[in-house]
Amino acid sequence: MSGSNPNLASKTTREEASATRRDWLGSSALWALLTTTAAALIGIIRLPKPSVLPGPRQVYRIGSPDDFQIGAVTLVESGTIFVYRAEEGLHAISGICTHLGCTVKPDKEGGYSCPCHGSQFDSQGRVVRGPAPRGLPWLRLALLANGQLEVDTEAEVPRGSNLVV
Repeated sequence: MSGSNPNLASKTTREEASATRRDWLGSSALWALLTTTAAALIGIIRLPKPSVLPGPRQVYRIGSPDDFQIGAVTLVESGTIFVYRAEEGLHAISGICTHLGCTVKPDKEGGYSCPCHGSQFDSQGRVVRGPAPRGLPWLRLALLANGQLEVDTEAEVPRGSNLVV
């Protein structure tokens, strides 16, 4: 019986096709492993270097204590800071909403309101109505040797802290 066996020929063709698919799947898996390993190594190498670097401190000189009237709230626009002077001293409250960073405005009740999402704060900066997650921070206020006031927007102080002048 000479001649080719059709079953043998089709079986060989299937094995070759199967081997080609198997080779392709194996090389795809190898490339996926190499790509994943390379991405992980890049992440590990970048880990010690922070993605966000701190900026310069935001310290504002806002004038002398005499520039602020007793019982009045003054907006220092350069730093979005509200400065309040009472008989017992001065304090500074941030004018940046703790929800998404919009600038709050004084309202008729003596507190502050955020025009972006409706958060309300009382005169001490405590949240009256959200979505703000926390109150407006009180900021460090210092009297310099030359008689000028300085506000550090990066340094929070406890609510109720007054600078006595």
